[in-house]
Amino acid sequence: MSSTLSLPGAPSPRTVPHAHPDPLAEAHDLLRRAARLPYHAARADAWARRFRRLTGDATTAITRHVLHLQRRQAAGPGVETPPRLLPALQRQAEEAAELVRASFDLAHEAEATRRPDIWNMVELGEQAMRLSIAVERHHNRLLDISYEAGQRDLGGGG
Repeated sequence: MSSTLSLPGAPSPRTVPHAHPDPLAEAHDLLRRAARLPYHAARADAWARRFRRLTGDATTAITRHVLHLQRRQAAGPGVETPPRLLPALQRQAEEAAELVRASFDLAHEAEATRRPDIWNMVELGEQAMRLSIAVERHHNRLLDISYEAGQRDLGGGG
């Protein structure tokens, strides 16, 4: 039985799988490291290999986050979600799917760029930084939703 969905490969040996308990924090860290540019363009091949490895690992982490959310959703509600948070959670799920698409796009673009020049490095680094910022925003909104649900459940905040 074959699948039409191509998932990212296994994390590279340099990255410890599940080093972060939170895959979004791991993806954010990996993307920020990938966005760093070398001081000179003389080692473009080494930079490209490192960039591909880091973006591939970040894609794996983001995908792990989405799969975790889908498993929790499929298992049914363990704790009742307040109805007022359902639209926010739906937006988060849609955004998570978009983050997966964006990370796959970046990883595929990095794979397509074999011998980058300095401008390719700058462009790919900027894309990695934008994706890192989007991952961080997504993560912060999830934390806000969790905090708000807990505050209301504990009787705090209106």
